[in-house]
Amino acid sequence: SHFTIFKRRRCFLDNNQYFQLDIYREPCHPRCIGLILLETYSALDNGALEKCLPKFLTLVEEVTGNPAYSMFNLSLREEWNKTTKFCRAFQGDDKEKIKINNNESPHEGREVNGGV
Repeated sequence: SHFTIFKRRRCFLDNNQYFQLDIYREPCHPRCIGLILLETYSALDNGALEKCLPKFLTLVEEVTGNPAYSMFNLSLREEWNKTTKFCRAFQGDDKEKIKINNNESPHEGREVNGGV
């Protein structure tokens, strides 16, 4: 079974690029407490995209393609290490998702611009 995901979405343009900032709210699984994700759609390569990311945000980690950040897995009621429901791979997900909060996270992933 799954939790309902509650989040506040802020949409904005910066440097001619559209962004969605998702701020996860309680009630939620502890894995979502303090989680903030920045999402954008772009045809730019990674180097060019990193240059146009908002300078006023502290970027902690790129999570594109990381199944731990899918809505399906974030909403699971069970702990990931105690369930067979954790989805390990997705196809066709070409969105850029970047974690941007300063809190410790239970998720693992590749760091971009260093952790905060």
